[in-house]
Amino acid sequence: MQHQVIRHIHKYALLLGVFLFFATTVYAIQPIRIENASFIVTVTTTADEDDGYLGGGLGVSLREALAYSDEGTIIVLPKGAFSINSGAVGGIEISKDILLKGSGIGETMITGNGRSSVFTIRTGTEFFISDITITGGDAHRGGAIYNAGTLRMYAVTLSSNRATDGGALFNSGYAELSNCIISNNNASMYGGGIHNKGGRIDLIDVALLHNTALKGGGLYNQFGFCSLRLGTIFGNFAGTGGGITDYIGVTEVKNTTASNNYGGNFEGTILTLGSNFDSDGTSRFHDGIAGDRVHVSKALTSRQAFPNHERDLR
Repeated sequence: MQHQVIRHIHKYALLLGVFLFFATTVYAIQPIRIENASFIVTVTTTADEDDGYLGGGLGVSLREALAYSDEGTIIVLPKGAFSINSGAVGGIEISKDILLKGSGIGETMITGNGRSSVFTIRTGTEFFISDITITGGDAHRGGAIYNAGTLRMYAVTLSSNRATDGGALFNSGYAELSNCIISNNNASMYGGGIHNKGGRIDLIDVALLHNTALKGGGLYNQFGFCSLRLGTIFGNFAGTGGGITDYIGVTEVKNTTASNNYGGNFEGTILTLGSNFDSDGTSRFHDGIAGDRVHVSKALTSRQAFPNHERDLR
């Protein structure tokens, strides 16, 4: 009974932290303040080890922190490169509500070493990630992350991962990404950056850059719902739908720039919520209607097209 009470307290603490994390408007999401948290575990070694409990060996590893911390704990990753999937060990399965916070993009890096998805999030689990770069994942679905639960990411880069479907992220649950970069990932089939299959994904101030796939170089939305606001879709590559492909789903975009995507910026039915920039007209939006700009001169940058746009091409 006491254990159940503590578990619920931890979960409510996490939910309070998430409320603070997402309490502002969708255009101004702020990271959680870990100094105000009650349950914190700091990773102390970059080695990928599991001694069966927190600590021991070379210290507290990321694998140990995620496996043995109580539900609702905030796990802090300092600056450094943390290797996952070393030796014969696979990626990390997330089966409890956890928040993982790094020291910043380019400061904290998790490397998958090309063996499997770095993180697999199970149904009924909420996983929160911020201020981290994840690279080197290689899997059938979701090179960096396979999500069947609830995933929230703030200020995260997923780069140089690969898979058959969803080079960086495969989502069949609910995912919310804010202020993130999805770049240089590869899928041999669908969704070089992201494959959303039957799930819901909300992207706020997200850049899809230089990803490659057979279909949907940046993102492939299949039977699901996808919302992209303040987005940048640039330099992605696919046979069709270089930027985004919608296949029997719902994809809506607002204040989003799409340009220089090989195979076309868009494929399928894309809904406009206004103020988008499409350089090749594959969105089928109407120039000048609802603030959309279509077939704008290639010499025109996104900031020239939208002076108030919050993100330029990277």
